[in-house]
Amino acid sequence: KKQAPTTSATPSSERVASAPRFALPHFITACIVVGALGIFWSAARQGLHAPPPPPPPPLPGSLLSDFSRAHNASLLWGTYRPGVYFGLRSRTFPGALVAGLMWSAHDKTMGGMTLRHECEQDVVDRYGFSAHDGHSYAMQPILDKQNGIALSTSFVQPRADTGIDEGVWAVRIAGEAPAGGSGGKEQSLFFYLGIDDEHTVSSGGSSLGLGRELSFLPKGGAHLRGTAEGLPSDFSLLATARATHPTSSATRDVSAHYWGFDSAAQRGGGDGGDGRRPVYLDVVSLVRGRLREAGHKFLGRQVGSAARLVVVQFVAAPPFEVDLLFTPRACEGEGVHCERLFGSLSGASLTALLAERQAEYAADVSARLGLSTVKLGGAPLSVEAHHFAEATLGAAVGSLGYFYGASKIAAGEGAAGEGAATRAAPAPLFTMVPSRPFFPRGFLWDEGFHQLLLGAWAPRIADDVLCHWLSLMQPDGWIPREQILGAEAEARVPPEFVPQHRSQANPPALLLRIDAILRSERKGEWLPVGARLWPRLTRWYEWLQRTQAGPLPSTYRWIGRDPKDSRLNALTLSSGLDDYPRATVPSADERHVDLLCWIAFFSRVLAALARELGMADEAKRYSAQSKQQLDSLVTNHWNPRLLAFCDWGRHANSGEFRPFTMIKCATPDASEAVELATMDPRRPNCPPTHPRFLFPLGDGSGGLLTVERFVPRSERLQFVEHLGYVSLFPLMLRLLPADAPHLEHMLQLLSAPEKLWTPFGVRSLSMADRMHMRPNAPGDEPYWRGPIWINLNYLLLAGLRHYATVDGPWQSRCSELYDKLRTNLVSNMMREFKRTGYLWEQYSPSTGRGQRNHPFNGWSALALLMLAEIY
Repeated sequence: KKQAPTTSATPSSERVASAPRFALPHFITACIVVGALGIFWSAARQGLHAPPPPPPPPLPGSLLSDFSRAHNASLLWGTYRPGVYFGLRSRTFPGALVAGLMWSAHDKTMGGMTLRHECEQDVVDRYGFSAHDGHSYAMQPILDKQNGIALSTSFVQPRADTGIDEGVWAVRIAGEAPAGGSGGKEQSLFFYLGIDDEHTVSSGGSSLGLGRELSFLPKGGAHLRGTAEGLPSDFSLLATARATHPTSSATRDVSAHYWGFDSAAQRGGGDGGDGRRPVYLDVVSLVRGRLREAGHKFLGRQVGSAARLVVVQFVAAPPFEVDLLFTPRACEGEGVHCERLFGSLSGASLTALLAERQAEYAADVSARLGLSTVKLGGAPLSVEAHHFAEATLGAAVGSLGYFYGASKIAAGEGAAGEGAATRAAPAPLFTMVPSRPFFPRGFLWDEGFHQLLLGAWAPRIADDVLCHWLSLMQPDGWIPREQILGAEAEARVPPEFVPQHRSQANPPALLLRIDAILRSERKGEWLPVGARLWPRLTRWYEWLQRTQAGPLPSTYRWIGRDPKDSRLNALTLSSGLDDYPRATVPSADERHVDLLCWIAFFSRVLAALARELGMADEAKRYSAQSKQQLDSLVTNHWNPRLLAFCDWGRHANSGEFRPFTMIKCATPDASEAVELATMDPRRPNCPPTHPRFLFPLGDGSGGLLTVERFVPRSERLQFVEHLGYVSLFPLMLRLLPADAPHLEHMLQLLSAPEKLWTPFGVRSLSMADRMHMRPNAPGDEPYWRGPIWINLNYLLLAGLRHYATVDGPWQSRCSELYDKLRTNLVSNMMREFKRTGYLWEQYSPSTGRGQRNHPFNGWSALALLMLAEIY
């Protein structure tokens, strides 16, 4: 740390007397200065032309090759397309076989068809898996009142000990009239198989078509056959449907209609005119186009011999059942093995199997998570709490997805234009997604919290996901924070947000589960995985140390805040706390509390892992770094005036909010214009680059368009006095000793109702803060400025539970706050789930109601671990 200059107390006469007796002549001094400058300039010029640093050594081999054949076989198929209401895919790359469901009330003119496929918010009334074990059983209810149907979609794979071929699966789609209505509507259900060959060199070996008729299939059933890259052999899909008469209870078979699309030119996206291969299968557009072409409400019955997509259509009024059976061995001749499979995995046999798996799932949730021994509010868990636990786990695990593609990487800070971006090498990613309708892709810091839940339920699947994420690391140690892999994922993201910036980090939350493992009895069996991860973990840590370094030793700042950001406070997207208020002026002088805490946590986990792996020197080195970082936390971030941990930067802790008028300014020739905010439109402050004032902007209602701006007073380098989640990170990550005096003040902060405490959880920003619930820009609702977020409330519970079990002066207070906070959080989330059927992205600090994105089955599903008291 640099020392400030001190003022000497020596009298001026003494200072003169103590000066050197002889001084160098001025011309000699000048020569020395000029010579030194010359040497410096020469060295600087050589530095400008110095060769770039050598590239980092290659990362060690694949992390994915050590999973057993049985493990991979059990995960070959799954509901790995979370962005659609019900979608399956093979966990293969670069090519894959995909499947999915679409439905609509059956409209005679198809113009009124309301076709459902991709997950959307508030379009259907409720959806989301209520049971999902991660590999062989899943069940999802879907309520769609507009289309007049209540669906349930079930997926099941026979267990390995049944003697049935690996890779066999069955699907049941059942339809009922919505409860309380006047009866259900006739439905068109479309189930499709498609070849995803976006990244294959040649797709000549993959095709779909009709299989031969099979005598055991009910009348009207369909037999599809095909081959796909990555699957071991030809396969068959058998599709049948039954409808029950609404009054006589008699059942009838429903005939299938089907259509095959075999022209690459018909695939969604086209070639864009740039010579690229067509992109993903835009099934909705293809089906709509076929129905318009046919001029009626049925697809017809035509499939070529080498289709890329085959759609099977059933039309039936509820109640009905559609059964689909996939077998990796194609049904040849009379298909004796297929007949046996069909008998055991359709109709009444499938009904019995699904009921058996549902009962086993419920029992497993209670047993594995220890729900029979925990209490909530001092009482054993209710039946409702058990159902909440089952549905929460199902919704979360049902958010697992498998993606393959190439990340788009921005050329660098300040790089302009789409042409500046490059592509990383294509790679697979197995991950949970935060929200199926809004964020059906991988997010780095979200996955750290997902890992905690998945690891408590299915540790080996969690290991698989973790290894996939660390396999995406670039050679220098950087991991892109948002993984938009494949054309289907990329189509749902605005183009300007697709490129990832190499300088921008994300919280290393993947370490949370590793830390939990190293504190558990399971650490011994997990250490072989830890040993494989070690080189990548250390490279990630060194990348963070190198690229996010702050102005002082052992200080850090989130790179990526834009000084040109015109919002009230420049966003800090890389921190994950997007609009949480930081320093008024983004600058290299900033020091961020949360990032320092994450890195101190990282070094502590590395030290613990090194000790378990028998690497004493590495353990000593990382322990020393962690101590230095914790010393820096107290030295550089403890604000003695507020008695709180604060950021540091060029900031104004006082000022006022004023309305500014939006104006438009142009270049002298008016060839280019920009929109700016000005305090007085009569004296527009157009910049030198656009000096020509054009006009003020209107608000569309006869007035002028205004935006709110913060006008600071006494802006200088100082503590950034915003109290909220950032102030509590040392508690969340359990960084301080139990007797640290700072703990008392953090407990006072989080428990103060006028600041952070609410009956529903801890709010993100103090209610007394000037930025509390204040929009950062017109139409930009407050995000991390007051609402309750479940991931960081979970970390607060973990911290409180830790300090409640360690001897210290605030042990009993931590225990008391832990019990109250856990009861408040879980009880409120259960109420909201019962009311709405969803987990929500965040919860209102004033009413407890869920708000913003839903379903949000990512880190909000940590409610289950809070309920089970697993930290």
